[in-house]
Amino acid sequence: FEKSDFQGARNLCTEAMAMEPEQATHPANRSLAHLRLGDKEQALQDADLAVSLDASWPKSLYRRGAALHALGRMEEALEDLQRAFKLDPKSTVIHRLLSLVQSAMPLPGTGENHTAQVNAAKQEQARVKVESSPPLKPSDPTPPSAPALPSDPTPPSAPTPPLAPAPPLAPAPPLAPAP
Repeated sequence: FEKSDFQGARNLCTEAMAMEPEQATHPANRSLAHLRLGDKEQALQDADLAVSLDASWPKSLYRRGAALHALGRMEEALEDLQRAFKLDPKSTVIHRLLSLVQSAMPLPGTGENHTAQVNAAKQEQARVKVESSPPLKPSDPTPPSAPALPSDPTPPSAPTPPLAPAPPLAPAPPLAPAP
């Protein structure tokens, strides 16, 4: 995994599974390799196997939650990630994915997820702000943040002359000894 050789990692996990078929770590790790290779269904199958071997191990639940998330099955992913987080509440990795899944979930009574609602609210606030501002009159100066348009009747101002060099600084007085 460290060298991003996910094909090699998958093969090593397969060999390890043949030697230790009752270990949940091997299918959980192979699930990750499948995810990194883009094989979401295979990742879910291995994560299911890991959970069936050890449902009390947070990583097996996390791997299945990650595979379900990748497949867009958010409600199922949420269940597994909540269970994993209850088993390991200090895991930042579990917490991060749990938060991501929660933000992608539709809010009760709506068809939109939280992130979509927040973005829609921000867009509405910006629209109201623009619509409620008074219209610019032709005599209004161009706002400082807006570049002058070529059709502006006012010519650009002349360049500012360079500043004269500053006089040298006087030496600082000596510091008083500390008491």
